[in-house]
Parts: sequence; structure tokens; C-alpha cells
Amino acid sequence: MNQKDSIKFRIILLLVLFILSAFSTVMAMELLKEGAEGEAVTEVQQYLFELEYLSVAPTGYYGSLTDQAVRKFQFEYGLNPDGVVGPLTYQALKDAVNRKNQVVIHTVVEGDTLSALAVKYKTSVTEIMEKNKLTDTTIVEGQQLYIPVADRAQIASRSRSGRVQVIPWSVVNEFWKRGENAVIIDVATGKQFRVRRHGGHHHSDTVPLTAEDTKIMLEIFGGKFSWARRSVIVYVKNTYIAASMNGQPHGKTSIPNNNFDGHFCVHFLGSRLHKNGRVDDGHQALIQKAASFNFPGAEEVEEEERVGLLFTPEGE
Repeated sequence: MNQKDSIKFRIILLLVLFILSAFSTVMAMELLKEGAEGEAVTEVQQYLFELEYLSVAPTGYYGSLTDQAVRKFQFEYGLNPDGVVGPLTYQALKDAVNRKNQVVIHTVVEGDTLSALAVKYKTSVTEIMEKNKLTDTTIVEGQQLYIPVADRAQIASRSRSGRVQVIPWSVVNEFWKRGENAVIIDVATGKQFRVRRHGGHHHSDTVPLTAEDTKIMLEIFGGKFSWARRSVIVYVKNTYIAASMNGQPHGKTSIPNNNFDGHFCVHFLGSRLHKNGRVDDGHQALIQKAASFNFPGAEEVEEEERVGLLFTPEGE
């Protein structure tokens, strides 16, 4: 073997060793589940901690808290929420951390709206509002906004092509956190209004975001507040979730001046009533009704167009 061939052989050998090393690391990820421990677990926990899925510092032990954090992450990213960190989940975690702080600064000009900016930057109104801590959609010329510009191909997978999902309350309770905004769509009328999660343990205690949102909610209920149940879809973090709501203000609120004196209840699969802790059959039936809502062409249009399709009144 001459010197030239020897150099080629060494280069090929190094490449093979590098590939095998990387492959071994990825394959090792398949072993990460509850009960595992070690450096690989610490690495995964660090990713989860940075992404705010895990509220405690890494310990190197894969316990129930890590299992729950992994399941929440997998659900949000369209992965099988089995609590096991395999190659796909491991890579998704790394990618999510790399994308976490990617934003552009946009200076508002005349004619700008949050909806238009969401389309332009392929994000959502809710994400822009959360990033800038906005309490309503009002923006003014010259205002600087931080616009999330994460890899939309990955984030879009969370919506499962826009299909309405039936998701257990135990998962929704962690996914839609207190203080986060969402959109509620009434299945029967197609009307939509913005809300914020106020709290709630058995189900979501929810408040309209502004007086205008309260006005739309009142229209949905025929002009007056009511305990009547309605089949709805909650649109939060690019995910459509089947739900049921009532329209009666009660208890405390976290938003003043929205013309809604208290909060109202939004139920999901398996959620319970406050008064007796029982699962309400009426709410659950309406959740199933929302889950059966489909709309044409969901996989052939952009996200903002798809949202518009979803907000078409029942029967039209």
C-alpha cells in the first residue's frame, strides 16, 4: 500500500469510526425511559429544563417528573407521547433548544396588523402576543415587536395537519398553561374569540381577552350569559383541541375591563366539575361532537388559510 492509499484508508477509517460513534449515541437514546440514569439522562433533562418542560434542575435520574416532561414535549411536537427518549425525540429536543431564541425584530409600519405579521413570518398571533407580553392586538406605528421565527416545518407538525384532536385533560392542563392565550371557536356558528387561561384544576377556568371578545362570546350565547354547554374547539399553540364550554361568568378573573365579571369553564376529555368532582356527560358528548368536525382541503392550504376554513359555520 503506497502512501497515497494509506492516507485515503485512514480518512475512510476515521469517517467510519465517526459515523459509528454517532450511531451508537443515537441508539443509546432508545434506552432512556423511567428508571434510567447517567450522563445521557442529564443531557436530556438539561434540554427539557431549558425548554421549560422540566421545572427542576437535572439530576441524572429519569424519574416520574422527567417522564411527564418528555410526554408533554412529545405531544407538542407531534411525536408519540410514550415517555421514551428514542432517536426522534432526542433529535427533536436538540433542534428545539437550538431554535428557542430565534427571533426577528420588526418595527411596526402603517397598515401592520398582528394577523398580517403572523402570515408574513409564518407564526401565529398568539405566539407574537406571548413573546411581546401583549394583552390585546393593538399595535402602533414605530413599535418594535419580537417575532418568533422558529423552523415552521417542525412546529406545524404539532397541528397534525389541522385536524381536531381529543386530548385528555391531564395533558391539556400541562400543555395550555395558566396565563397563556388561545382562541375558542364555536362549532355551531363559526364565531371565534380570544381567551386567556385563568386557572383551574378540574378543568380550565378561562376569561375573554378583551371587551370585544366578550361581545362575541355573548353573541354566541344569544345575547346573554348562560350555563348552557356549547361544543367548541380550542386553538392553542398551533393545535386544535375538542372542548365544551359554558357561558356564565363566576368566581375570580385575571383581566380587568373586559366586561366579563369572573371566568367561565372550558372542559376537555375526562375533565371534571368543580362542585362534585365528577365527569359531566353533557360536556363529554359535546367534546366528541367537536372532535368530529372536519373541513375540506386541510392538508393542501397554508396554516392561516386553514384556520379560516375551520371558522366556517356548521352546515355551510
